[in-house]
Amino acid sequence: MKKVRVGFLWHNVSSGNLGVGALSISNMILVKDALESINMEGEFFTIGDYECSDPSNHDKVKSQIAHNFTHISISVKQLLINPIKLIKFIKFIKTLDLVLDIGAGDSFSDIYGSKRFIIQVFTKIASAQFARISILSPQTIGPFKSRFAEKITKFIIEKTNFSYARDTISYELASRLGKCELATDVAFSMPYQVSSRFSDIDNSIHVGINVSGLLLSGGYNRLNQFGLNHNYEEFIHKVIKEFMAYDNVKVHLIPHVIATVPENEIEDDYLACVKIKKSFPECVLASRFTNPIDAKNYISKLDYFTGGRMHATVAAFSTGVAVTPYAYSRKFKGLYNTIGYTNILEAKELCLEEAVKKVISDFNNREELKNNIMKCTSSIKKLTDVYLKTLKEVLSDLH
Repeated sequence: MKKVRVGFLWHNVSSGNLGVGALSISNMILVKDALESINMEGEFFTIGDYECSDPSNHDKVKSQIAHNFTHISISVKQLLINPIKLIKFIKFIKTLDLVLDIGAGDSFSDIYGSKRFIIQVFTKIASAQFARISILSPQTIGPFKSRFAEKITKFIIEKTNFSYARDTISYELASRLGKCELATDVAFSMPYQVSSRFSDIDNSIHVGINVSGLLLSGGYNRLNQFGLNHNYEEFIHKVIKEFMAYDNVKVHLIPHVIATVPENEIEDDYLACVKIKKSFPECVLASRFTNPIDAKNYISKLDYFTGGRMHATVAAFSTGVAVTPYAYSRKFKGLYNTIGYTNILEAKELCLEEAVKKVISDFNNREELKNNIMKCTSSIKKLTDVYLKTLKEVLSDLH
């Protein structure tokens, strides 16, 4: 039986950003399930950056997803300045039956700067032009600050065979530019190991706080790049002090992005957690996770969670943990409102006192939050099935 060659563009299971790893693992599992449902086999290639969170992680993920894959590292800068590498890359894309581009989740936008946008645009055009079938997997599309960026996006959507947005805001924007369908974040589907909660062991209430290194640094420009309406470090300190006032609460500091190279340390959540622990030594410092499933397993044991990394909150949500996503961009509101969860902390709108009050109120109403999460599961399944249906149809046509 001929194996279908599937390329997963901007996927890297060993990215220091565990959200990218979660998307990568989940998308491969969905394709694997689609192939198995129609009695087909696939040869998988993840295509992305050179990051490696741990040398053993690739083999670990292969075991976790029960499927082999090969990672192809690319540098768009090298592709643009080296014609030989560019031709080699295009030839490789042409060998693939299907290319799924997930844009690292939220990189199909110009709000992170022109460099990242150019990288996304280049590879998306290459996929649309040279792949046998190209799909934009569920992702955030936009926002776009310039008309030029919208025109380029319109061209890409028109040339791509299928486009999926993971939230209604992205869907409405993309639908104005071309044909797009609404799905949801594939990371909701990432597996985890079901086990007892921490509270089953010591009867304490265990609270998890994902401290974002990027937000603690003030963004890439260190000048409150995302326009928060309060000081993030002060927010973390005040929230922890509020939790410490409870006799039976234990606070866990949980990273979800680690730096794999020194120049990325501005984003490192683990370093941010270490910094916060120096002020609050009674907090539990979670591991420097290098695998998103390990992080999800840990988060699933908590009683309440809040965090500034969206996929850390997805890990909590999809394991039934009461969660307050700390939203610094529209991707949070877009994703969660689409599935019916409106319990978002809008950090660009709330002052310090309001933000802290929101977290403590949600903590005290965590049973209600858990019930709300349960009500959203049918929406997640329905939207995931929309994407899965297309995968099955496309793969069947390749038989």
